[in-house]
Amino acid sequence: MTEKSKKRKALTSAIAVILAVAMVVGGSTFAYLQGNTDNVINAFAANQVSVDLKESTGGEYNIIPGTSEAKDPTVTVHTTVPAYVYVEVADNTDNLVIYAIADGWQKLEGFENVYYRESDGSSAEEKYAVLQNNTVSYDESIVNSDMLVQNDDGTYSLKEGITLSFHALAIQKDPFNDAVTAYAALKNLWCDVTAKLSAINGRNIGLNGQYTPRADATVYAIKVKEGEKYRISGWTQGSQALYCLRNGVESTNSPVVAKYPEAVDYSYVQHNDIEITIPAGVSYMEMATVNNHTSDFKLEKMGSANVENAEAKLLNYDDNKYIVMCFDDTLPDISDVVELFDKYNVPANFATIPGNLNRTTNSGETAKEVLLKAQANGHEILAHNDATGLLTSESSDSDYINVMSNTKKALEENGFVINGYLNPGGTKDGLHSDTQDWSKTFAACKAAGYLYSDMSGRPNKYIEPYTMGRFYIDTTDIETFKTEMNNWWKWGYHYKAFVNHEATNLDFIEQVIQYCLENDIQIVTYNSLYNAYMN
Repeated sequence: MTEKSKKRKALTSAIAVILAVAMVVGGSTFAYLQGNTDNVINAFAANQVSVDLKESTGGEYNIIPGTSEAKDPTVTVHTTVPAYVYVEVADNTDNLVIYAIADGWQKLEGFENVYYRESDGSSAEEKYAVLQNNTVSYDESIVNSDMLVQNDDGTYSLKEGITLSFHALAIQKDPFNDAVTAYAALKNLWCDVTAKLSAINGRNIGLNGQYTPRADATVYAIKVKEGEKYRISGWTQGSQALYCLRNGVESTNSPVVAKYPEAVDYSYVQHNDIEITIPAGVSYMEMATVNNHTSDFKLEKMGSANVENAEAKLLNYDDNKYIVMCFDDTLPDISDVVELFDKYNVPANFATIPGNLNRTTNSGETAKEVLLKAQANGHEILAHNDATGLLTSESSDSDYINVMSNTKKALEENGFVINGYLNPGGTKDGLHSDTQDWSKTFAACKAAGYLYSDMSGRPNKYIEPYTMGRFYIDTTDIETFKTEMNNWWKWGYHYKAFVNHEATNLDFIEQVIQYCLENDIQIVTYNSLYNAYMN
């Protein structure tokens, strides 16, 4: 072997050793930190509920007065869990066959000829006789005429179609509350659940387009789920709705998803068997019926006799009467209004446009100066907009958010505490603000952090706190005002909110203040109403 070959062989051996070492080292490099456990096995038991019905005594029987025959319909149940077992009896015997249901069966409440019993699932097979003593009998007083029917031509024939039939059913006991609920689900029946409703009068449900239930209505609320079917009958009057679907039960600030009727005239109207399938996003349904027609009110549920009354956050209205006086648009006369209300030590509300804060008022001060002092003295400042802030059907999602958020932010940056938003009305680019998407308005209001809003005085759109409804004072005659207020209380409402723009008749407003103070009508702010009834 040459010297050159020896060197080549030595180099090859050295490389082989290095590769071997590298493989060992490399192998340890890829030996990750690891661990494992024994398997945890969860066993799930399969279950079944099945039922069978058979007779060993045949299917043909003879009616012979004074005799009896063996008849043994027997229900066999195979169930591994507690179950309800039912037998339905179809009696077409024209009282010619006497029988009794065997002991252990109970009549199912609300259903004719349906009986039930419970099986605890403790044995593989349970047998239950349907008839007492497995026997039918025939009264000895039966005579020929009892078994004859007159034909059209005056002749007589033996009666036909005399049958006694049985049908057995079974269903697991859980999760149903009782045998009636389980049977209804099994048969997918309409069940009358009217008696299970609890009245919730005294809270605002927004059904009648105003702030509180009518004094002549009884109101109910239940929790519902998507896909459930209901059938409702009852009377409405005026704008009182028969039912109202909402998307939450946590409080009364949930928007209306649907209601019926949308609007009716002020006469009494009866509605029969209105069918409702609960849509997505609905958590509870509220119903109202006119008090002098409560006996005609009926709620039925498809497939279940169970309903759960809604435990919503209820408004605890007291017997006091309240009035909210609001002045819009930050006009020069707000200084006069503040002075008048301060004179009687009662609060006013000011729907304030941020762009008007530098406006000079009748007192010579800026609107900002007047309103900051007013706020410190107990008056309330609310967010408001001019025409540039109008929302219409052409407004984008970002428009809604920006209008609500920017208005609140601008006022807060000037030192105002803003809890409420008063939506401006009017027309912009040929479109009225009434065309806006109220669900977007609601969502934007909530996102911006407002506690309440009047939604342009349209409380029939959504319920509080985003519909603190208000109305224009369209009179300067104090007697007309008194009549209107008296009607308001007589109809069962707890407060009324008035809106003004330019206070052209301060004498009349002063008369209103005096009348309220003399008649125990409390002049308050939106925020005080919220704190009293929503917190």
